[in-house]
Amino acid sequence: MPSIFDSLSDDPPSSPEVPSADHLLSPRAIPALDITMRDADTDDEMGESTEQEPQPTPHVPDAAVRTDTVGNSLTFARTVIASKQLKPAEAGLIEDFARRPLNERLILMYATAIGAGQRQEDEKVSATASWMPSSKLEKNLAAYAKLVTFSHKIRGYRTSVGINIMWTIVKLLRFDIPAYVFVNPVASQHLEDRIRHHLTQARGALKKKLVYASGGKSKAEPAHHIYKLASRVCKGTKLVPTLEMCARLAILRAELLIDGGDDYWKNVDKRLSTFRDKYQGDTKRLNSAIRRIIRNDTTKYGQDRTLKLDECVASDGSTDAIVLQVEQVIHEADSNGLPIQRAPIGDSRAIEAAVVPGPSDSQS
Repeated sequence: MPSIFDSLSDDPPSSPEVPSADHLLSPRAIPALDITMRDADTDDEMGESTEQEPQPTPHVPDAAVRTDTVGNSLTFARTVIASKQLKPAEAGLIEDFARRPLNERLILMYATAIGAGQRQEDEKVSATASWMPSSKLEKNLAAYAKLVTFSHKIRGYRTSVGINIMWTIVKLLRFDIPAYVFVNPVASQHLEDRIRHHLTQARGALKKKLVYASGGKSKAEPAHHIYKLASRVCKGTKLVPTLEMCARLAILRAELLIDGGDDYWKNVDKRLSTFRDKYQGDTKRLNSAIRRIIRNDTTKYGQDRTLKLDECVASDGSTDAIVLQVEQVIHEADSNGLPIQRAPIGDSRAIEAAVVPGPSDSQS
């Protein structure tokens, strides 16, 4: 009979084998995720940051960086030189530019930009100084100079008065004048000289018509009555004879008989100034004076028996729009021709209508 001690000494037949715990201590047996999570938990419990500290980068000397940059710039510069097939002198400038430090290159680029801008400005000034009015502009200036000079609303015939009125018209309509002409002193003076020229021509043509219609050209030539004179003045323009125009021409013709010399226009301006001061604000007396002037003229120079002067007063429908625009500019100007307020000229596309083609008046 076996004893109890025998059972303790013998190995049990069905007892399982216990594995060794040595392999559990191997680092490969522990998943990396578990280590990370466990480290994160441990750091959170200790209140420390989980971010990894930045590692120092290896130091590269500035000279090495600059050498590498210059080398790349030169390589690119030579590629551009080859593709553009530049001349040796140009290639040398580009390579020298590529070798320079960045701050020097920026300064050179800035200096080049300033120089280019100055050259453009110099070219613009040179082009402005040599500006010449077009033939189209010359025709428009001549046409508007006649409208201003022949208008019964103009306050005086001094050159400065007409120039100021013409400047107002030109600045509002512009025609084909470049914008820089109005700000460049040389070009502006040239434009003013052309305005002065056309005003002088218009004033000379008006005086020539007055002399011819007064029988001053030839004793055999009969004098014209006032309506025929007004018709000759309006020829080739958009103007039409009116009662006011006849009265103005009668004043001009009366002054011509007194003194038709060098002081003629100066004396005319004085007479018009006196006339305005005397009848200003009194429409009834003004109309009576106009009729009296015309009556005196027709008494001296004759009249057309088939025409009543009252019938030649143009209505708003028969007066051209451009004439109304010019008269509005004149009306809204002071005694020196300077604008009191801006006059709405209207659509500048209508400027060509001021030039009326037709046979030249050889006797004008």
